[in-house]
Amino acid sequence: MAKQISTEISTQVLHYKPGGAPATFELTVNNDSDRFAAFQVDLSAAGSDPKLGSSWYRLVPAISSKIPGGDYTRFQVEILAVPPVPGGFTGTMNLTVRVFSWELNDEDRQILRLVVEGSGILPPTLELSERKFQGYPGDLIDVSVAVSNSNRQAVDVTLRLSGIDLNWFPNGAEKQLHIPARGQADAVFACQLPDATQAPSGVYTLSVEATQLRAVPVQAQATLTVLPAGFMEFRCSPTRQQLPMKPRRWLNPAVDTATYALELENQSNLPQEASVDVRYQDESSEKPRRWFPWFGGNAKSPVKPPDLSAKVATNTLEVKPGLVNLGVGETAQLELIIRRRLPWIGWSRRRFLQAKAIVSDPRLDLRNDTQTLELRVSPQIPLWLQLAGILFVLLLGWLILGRQRGHTGPVTAVQFSGQADEVVSVSTDGTVRRWQANGTHLKSRGILEQGDKAVRVVRYRPVNNDQVAVGFENGQIQIWDLLFGERQSSFSYRNDDRVFDLAFTQDSRSLFSGHGSGLILQWGIEPGRRALTQVKPRRGFKVDYAVQSLALVGSTENHLAIAGRYNRLTLLNLATETNREMQYRTGGFNNYIMSLATASQQPDLLATADNRGSITLWNLRRCLADNKAPCEQVDDWSTGHGGAAVRSVALSADGCNLVSAGDDGRVVLWSLTSDGTRSPALIEGKTLYQSSVPLNAVDLIRTKDRILVASGSQDHQVRLHSIDEATALAGGTCSSFAQ
Repeated sequence: MAKQISTEISTQVLHYKPGGAPATFELTVNNDSDRFAAFQVDLSAAGSDPKLGSSWYRLVPAISSKIPGGDYTRFQVEILAVPPVPGGFTGTMNLTVRVFSWELNDEDRQILRLVVEGSGILPPTLELSERKFQGYPGDLIDVSVAVSNSNRQAVDVTLRLSGIDLNWFPNGAEKQLHIPARGQADAVFACQLPDATQAPSGVYTLSVEATQLRAVPVQAQATLTVLPAGFMEFRCSPTRQQLPMKPRRWLNPAVDTATYALELENQSNLPQEASVDVRYQDESSEKPRRWFPWFGGNAKSPVKPPDLSAKVATNTLEVKPGLVNLGVGETAQLELIIRRRLPWIGWSRRRFLQAKAIVSDPRLDLRNDTQTLELRVSPQIPLWLQLAGILFVLLLGWLILGRQRGHTGPVTAVQFSGQADEVVSVSTDGTVRRWQANGTHLKSRGILEQGDKAVRVVRYRPVNNDQVAVGFENGQIQIWDLLFGERQSSFSYRNDDRVFDLAFTQDSRSLFSGHGSGLILQWGIEPGRRALTQVKPRRGFKVDYAVQSLALVGSTENHLAIAGRYNRLTLLNLATETNREMQYRTGGFNNYIMSLATASQQPDLLATADNRGSITLWNLRRCLADNKAPCEQVDDWSTGHGGAAVRSVALSADGCNLVSAGDDGRVVLWSLTSDGTRSPALIEGKTLYQSSVPLNAVDLIRTKDRILVASGSQDHQVRLHSIDEATALAGGTCSSFAQ
């Protein structure tokens, strides 16, 4: 087959002096085919090391454009350094000039004699200890470089770093090395990553260049990954406003505007897009209402109902700007503007709003992501001008005597005391409240704690019920003395690791806490000790999902049931510190087991509830005794709450009754048989209460002849429900859990 490529070199002998000007020659390539083709050129020297690359010469152009058959193209070749021959070289060597084309699948080779004058010094070789470095802001990273000298004589080499802020190298980014003949030297550069706002997260290219007299500079590269760190914080100021902003003495304006200052601070090393979503907590209260509902009901009535369209148009919520871009270390200022029409008469009304910060990258902690705002709306006519004296007195009496002051945020947990005479509740408003249970209603006994962090869980101390443990969203746990109304102890292991559940041992000497990070910690409770602060738990365990609920199971309390995200349900053996997964329906990122419950007199009975509306009852007797035995599922149903999330379940102490509450706003009581299944006579449960808002928490306790149920809801209310024992058991019998 005829050659399709022919090559002409402008000279057959080329002289090069190291350290001097480049030696050049011209290469003419002829396309002897009948097709369009592009051509490439590479050079190789006899005895050279191909691993050292091709930095010793340069081609112009690097690749030719496509030329037709019969045409030609030219390359300009410059020799920049001595070819990398081990041990150095001086004298004459053969260079092979290779011309090739991918389109023609052919090549041509020519020989050129290169005369090297002078010493023939070889460049050093570099080797980094790692090609990929990573760390968090504040970390110290050592970048180690090994430099080898292939020459027959010692050389001096200068190492320089580039590509990254040189201020990150407190000991300097340049080092001088003296390397013996055919020897090696090591250098270490200390990289001190600054704090999060000075070290944006990303992948940086780190270059190390070695320069040597009369040799071509060489480089080695690696990547440095700065990992995400830091936090975002959301603040509102003020959290309370009033309308009108400046009350008038005689007549207030019909429409007025209130403004809240919102602030988003990015103390992380990730840029963020952020916005704030604001909603009224009880949106039903914002629907148009008729002031006089007795008007307009009769078609023959000459009086028409008022036009409410203008009211809807003037009641608006607006956040400016709607979306902000927050660079690393930046703070954004936003405004929440509320425009409302004031009622003509009445009294000042409080409206609560929830402002929730939303960020584009949720990998980092968003502190105080939800803020509760209060807006007090006054009427257009001041109260002292309203001439309804009797109505005013009755209304004032109703406000003072008939209205029970309670939480100002959604209730997150409730629990009865062992004597059934008290209920304790907590809320996202940061308060811990005590209630006296009087038959069928609750009476406030005041606030035990008023903080600025949302409270997630509260538990009575089993022994004497004279203390409660409280878990906060910032990761803190507090023990409060109910007799003196003061804080006795405080536990905190990791800031901002939300506490989702707490579980006392029956002897009250240990407390287990479950956290959003997947940590389960065991704390020691010292009786009689006050003002004790612990930052180190007795021991800790870790699961790979966010923990939602905990329960000690078994008569010896040697096992801890753990549940949470992905519908994961785990049994932790506290004696051997090993765990096993219980078989539960598979769940995704948005699937949670929301609640666990056990019966103190039947510790092998376990109830679970998830956010898909399922409630499951388990007999753990065999699987607690034998680690290889499966855990028995005795009953499972999802009809109780119509598929809505079941947020909380609780069992009576004897295991004969179960109560559940969920997003459908219902409190449902279930009667159980001796083997742990639902009673056939009450297979669909009995609804004790129906609300228009979701319910978050529930607890129950049996008295002499009645069952008391406490519930906590999204509308800030704590309610007490009562039912006689005969109705609760639905004619069934339940003496003990199946053996």
